Amino acid sequence: MATLSQLILYPIKSCAGMAVDTARVSVSGLQASGVHDREWMLVTPEGQFLTQREFPRMATIVPRVEEGALLVSAPGVAVLRLPLARPDAPSTLRVQIWDDFVEAADCGDAAARWFGRCWARLAGWCVFRAEGRARPAPNGRPAPHRRHALPTLTPCCS
Repeated sequence: MATLSQLILYPIKSCAGMAVDTARVSVSGLQASGVHDREWMLVTPEGQFLTQREFPRMATIVPRVEEGALLVSAPGVAVLRLPLARPDAPSTLRVQIWDDFVEAADCGDAAARWFGRCWARLAGWCVFRAEGRARPAPNGRPAPHRRHALPTLTPCCS
């Protein structure tokens, strides 16, 4: 019999994880403390996502939830505060994650500048948050990997 010894949520795709005591499992993935697993991500201005595989220093970007916000820290910079409440009409961009496309909400210039300060290589790149609901599979049912949070599967996995 398998034993679950720890739950780790990754609010920002490819950044450090956040240990949680409990989580809810739903069709949209793990949820805890007001956030979904891989709900945010870093993308190029053209909408291509970044991964820790290409940018290992993303592991030093550490999220935590506190007082209605996702607080993000990294060595040498002040903490970034991303509100958990969604704005009424955020600007969106169609972003690509592997072979999938997702509408994502822009988290603003302040967030983009913060990531540029924490690592110059990220300057000019944007922070986006998953928008909307799961896209249905061809049979009309929600596909488990096409969820509210951003897709995490590599092209060879399903």
